[in-house]
Amino acid sequence: HHIDPDVILIERWDDSWEQFRVMQQGASKYRALAIDDLGEAQRRIVQRVANKPMKAEEGLGKAQQQQHILQAQILGDRRLQLAQWGEVSAASETWIAEVLALPYKFIFVSVLTELRADPRSEEEHIYPALKGGLRYSILARFSIVANTFISSVNGQAKYFLTTRPHPRIPTKDRCAEPRTWHDPTAERLLKHILGKEEPVDKETNVEQQVGTGLKAK
Repeated sequence: HHIDPDVILIERWDDSWEQFRVMQQGASKYRALAIDDLGEAQRRIVQRVANKPMKAEEGLGKAQQQQHILQAQILGDRRLQLAQWGEVSAASETWIAEVLALPYKFIFVSVLTELRADPRSEEEHIYPALKGGLRYSILARFSIVANTFISSVNGQAKYFLTTRPHPRIPTKDRCAEPRTWHDPTAERLLKHILGKEEPVDKETNVEQQVGTGLKAK
């Protein structure tokens, strides 16, 4: 099937709501919306908040504000005050909630992952590379949460995607039986989401054997 997308590039957070209106208008023309990637969108929020001068009562005097702005320009980031993290969290949650409320039939969101210690077991788990509560709340907002990975098959590196459950990765599949795909395509994923998989679309032996790409405990 031919896909003819319109691409919107959000370079500054100040432009995001203007581009949001473009996404709203696109719902009458397109069936699907894809965000690539959510972590980068959140980094735009962090940059906006970090570079916004704070009031004196928010914890920094004018001289300190200038010093932090200079550090941000040199290092590309800086420590945020508690009130600023609250602003980042609120802006992130509001923006993704508004996007997911748009009248598209399908909304796809990608996000990079990172290793973090699980707060209960202290073992390393794979989490979305997001800041604050969005790292956890984002998982509840989607019918499918899939993990991509590369695994060696007969000495060759192969690309896979899985919705199979595993204690160390965030996955979910409310559409059908959790499974793994080798070199997944949009057409195969849509068949799975819509419950229209045919016998030829079922998991291959290789996909079953690779599973999540992680060893079971």
